[in-house]
Amino acid sequence: MDFTYEELRNEEKRNIEIIESNAKALEELDENINNINSIIDMIKKQGELDKQIESLKEQIDAFDKINPLFNNDNTKEKNTLSEKKERLSELKTLLVLNQNGNESDIQMLQRKKEEFEQKKELIEKENSDAYEVMKNLVEICNEYIKELDTEINGKKTKQNEKSTKFGEIIEQYAQLEDELESYKKFNGFLTKKQQERISNIESEKVILEEKLTKVMPNLKKEIVNKAKAAQLDAKFEAMEQREGKAIDRKTTIVNSYKKVAEEINKYLDFAHIMTYDLNNSGVASHHSNPFKGNRAYSAKSAMDTYHDGGMDYNKIVIGAAFYGKISKLKTPTTPEQALNKATESATTIHYTAIVEMMKNSKYVKVFDQSTGAYYLSDGEYFITYDDPQAIITKCRMTEQYNLGGIMFW
Repeated sequence: MDFTYEELRNEEKRNIEIIESNAKALEELDENINNINSIIDMIKKQGELDKQIESLKEQIDAFDKINPLFNNDNTKEKNTLSEKKERLSELKTLLVLNQNGNESDIQMLQRKKEEFEQKKELIEKENSDAYEVMKNLVEICNEYIKELDTEINGKKTKQNEKSTKFGEIIEQYAQLEDELESYKKFNGFLTKKQQERISNIESEKVILEEKLTKVMPNLKKEIVNKAKAAQLDAKFEAMEQREGKAIDRKTTIVNSYKKVAEEINKYLDFAHIMTYDLNNSGVASHHSNPFKGNRAYSAKSAMDTYHDGGMDYNKIVIGAAFYGKISKLKTPTTPEQALNKATESATTIHYTAIVEMMKNSKYVKVFDQSTGAYYLSDGEYFITYDDPQAIITKCRMTEQYNLGGIMFW
């Protein structure tokens, strides 16, 4: 796509603001045009009122001349005419223009009205353009969604292919295991050909294991971790059976680490803790942050863990990094929002290269207050490093806790 999601949202916001602003302007113009129309109508009606008032005046004068000849009913009719004349006179006084309103006043008002109508036409054209942009944005977004759907479906297809391949390899592996198990039952009575087959089965298993690693790169690591966890569970279960009670596994593990720290504290002059490379794989995160914040690790937390485990503060040496880690964000964003976003694999970058990048205005230096660490980003790449200020913070931490010192890599 030629537009990022952020650019589309900004363009949408800009056009909505135009339409909302124009709505108020159009309302004011309509009101002005209506007022002018009303004034023009009143100017035209003023002459008619004058004629009606003059006619009523003549009728009243005529009644005055002949009134002595008629009865009270005629007097009542005269009063009705007088009241009507009075009402028309009051209406005339309510006219906005003075009584000298004439054709030139109407022409001036007509010109003003035309000006307002021209402005209204321009604003309506701007609104029409804004609505057209919004329509185009919708089309772009729909096209973007189609591309994403295509990409997602492609990934699903690849994942399904991987799963199918993974299932086939597992099935072959299981068949080899079953065949190997059947030979083991007759271990002392196997022919030379069967013994050769056992050797071939082991080789085929190795090949399948390599294929599994290619299909699922983290599978081998997961299998090893599960195996270790299973071994640890078995040890705890044996301990629980011996002691006849449940064991708090977390506390037991922590205490075992403490015993190790207490023991090595007797023999070491210093423990150099590598408080760098702490960034999470696949996530835009700090790799050498002084404080923990919402992170799993930091220089301070590492120092505290060793000290809580029995290591003297004056033997602990924390680390600073004279290099950084750079990774590409999977989805572009603003530099200020880059932290904790998904990334591709991070690679090492020299600090001198980071300094050169800082000279480029597109890279923004952002301070994360919760961790005391800085990072650099242009919204497309994320660079985590030890800023001079972060190293000063670690030096002050070293002085505050009377640590053994600070080292760098």
